[in-house]
Amino acid sequence: MFIGVALSVGICRASHAQDAVTKDAVTTDVKFFTEAAVVLTTGTILTGTLVLYPERQVLALKSANDSTYTLPARLVRGFAAKDAPDQQRAGDTYLALQRIFRVFPLPATKSTSPVAWGFYEQLSRGPGVVLLRRERAVGYQESLRGNFPGSNGLATQTPPMITFFPGATIITLYLATVAGAVVPLRKPQDVFKHFPAMEPQLRAYVRENGLNLSNDRELSFLVNHANSLAKPTP
Repeated sequence: MFIGVALSVGICRASHAQDAVTKDAVTTDVKFFTEAAVVLTTGTILTGTLVLYPERQVLALKSANDSTYTLPARLVRGFAAKDAPDQQRAGDTYLALQRIFRVFPLPATKSTSPVAWGFYEQLSRGPGVVLLRRERAVGYQESLRGNFPGSNGLATQTPPMITFFPGATIITLYLATVAGAVVPLRKPQDVFKHFPAMEPQLRAYVRENGLNLSNDRELSFLVNHANSLAKPTP
């Protein structure tokens, strides 16, 4: 059944001659899933525990027989994963705590040639236009460098002591079109711009159901409704 879903320190310092503290912004986001099913572009299905590195566009899967696979996004069609309740954000709990991630092109930049691929979390149902989300946890690392007394009492250059501090989670929403293009949403209300012919019906749906479009899950309901109103392609 689960595979079916996949298819759709402390340190005491002595006196020292000099030290320096530097702070650098870093991406700290790594996602762990105790149970996942990965579908490769070849159609092969792999199951096991999964670690997702969103900024590197890579996942690592460890299967039941201890085989480990490191897979870049370009080799993956998508994966389904079961999430622990404490990993859910407020208002984002989904049925059976199953989350779907799919691979789409990353937003184009001057450095992305040829096309670069990345992992997006799918929030709405298909087929049709799909609401996607990418999360990036940003913090900073503090490095302490200096000359510390060695065992012989002389100043010795030691490796820097690095401490990580958590920061904020940056969330970006996108719409994936039927043609496979990925369009970023500057704000949730931009969804209306992608369905101009049915905007009155969609605004009425939001009012009648009291939807809060700032909630990603409720925004997904709006996209699902838009797809239900769209005329089927002959």
